[in-house]
Amino acid sequence: MTAPKTPKTEPVGDASPTNAGLVHAATSASKATVDVTPNPETQSPQNATPTSALQVRPEPASAIVSTFRVAGERPVYAGTLVVSETYSIAGSIRPVQASRQRVLEMMGDRPIMASGLDISDTFRSSGLRPIGAASLVISESYRSMGDRPVASNQIDNPVMLMGFLD
Repeated sequence: MTAPKTPKTEPVGDASPTNAGLVHAATSASKATVDVTPNPETQSPQNATPTSALQVRPEPASAIVSTFRVAGERPVYAGTLVVSETYSIAGSIRPVQASRQRVLEMMGDRPIMASGLDISDTFRSSGLRPIGAASLVISESYRSMGDRPVASNQIDNPVMLMGFLD
């Protein structure tokens, strides 16, 4: 019969065991006895899956069409997205999704979409900006505040608006 194994110990300076049972010895005059026997991790439900801030949802392998490498390997899934065209910015190709929106004009690379907004006027402050037409009743203007309008206290639809306050 063999004798039971005792843990292997070594005298070291101020030291602390690390994850794999390795010991980092500090330069110190004091001595300590630390267990340096390697202890392999056992598989348990807690350490079976690596823990990270990003959890990846498992997808069936048949849904992956291809992969590409930009900051890691990323899957490309088959989907129902309808792409009308693509454009390139800084070397990357980006899709333009087909939709019912109508583009009236292009300002550089930025589209100006059709809208149902009633515009009463425009002003220039960091570009041409629209002033929407509204049914707001102006009671007076503050001359000391840069001629800013003061709206009346009459509410357009008090029953509808009071429902938000309850």
